Amino acid sequence: MGSRPVRIAVVSDAVLPWHRGGKEFRYGELLKRWDRADVEVTVYTMKWWEGDAPTDGHLRYHALCAHHEMYHGKRRSIRQAILFALATFKLLFVDCDVIEADHMPYIPLFPLRMVASIKRVPLVVTWHELWGREYWTEYLGIAGNIGAFVEWLATKLPTLIAVVSSGSAERLRRMGVPDKRIVIVPNAISGAYIDGVSASSEDVDILFVGRL
Repeated sequence: MGSRPVRIAVVSDAVLPWHRGGKEFRYGELLKRWDRADVEVTVYTMKWWEGDAPTDGHLRYHALCAHHEMYHGKRRSIRQAILFALATFKLLFVDCDVIEADHMPYIPLFPLRMVASIKRVPLVVTWHELWGREYWTEYLGIAGNIGAFVEWLATKLPTLIAVVSSGSAERLRRMGVPDKRIVIVPNAISGAYIDGVSASSEDVDILFVGRL
């Protein structure tokens, strides 16, 4: 590639600071570490902002489509997933060396596989969590079998799948994903922030750190 920077197209329908959640904070920490002169990162998302797209150091943002509500009631909107998926075909006209995509919702991964194949670039997908058939049927009832099938099919699409833990890696293996296509990239934390936190003078009997 010579002296030019590596061009990474990050595709996610929701990113900081406009939407807050686990995947958004993960990307927020990772993208800080990618922000350097030899890497050019553009985040392709919905249009969360007003006016021109913002920039942050070497990091740029680009709207693939208008903003659509991500949830219909308490569940993810299928309409939003389809509209965002169709918009990812615009990446056919983007110069990039690798496409890095968020696994949820699964639907955009199918056009992204086509785009990556046509452009002959790798498709790396970060899989934040794997549900499996049992969880899908608990979530959607009998219709969850369709969700489980789509999830399984989606695992066949990436060139490489990044997961946050060995447990997720093992679940991918049980879905038939070979080891050579799995890489563990733990969630990033700011060591400087943690070092700067003052110790509490309050004694506790039980301390829980996690998610309920």
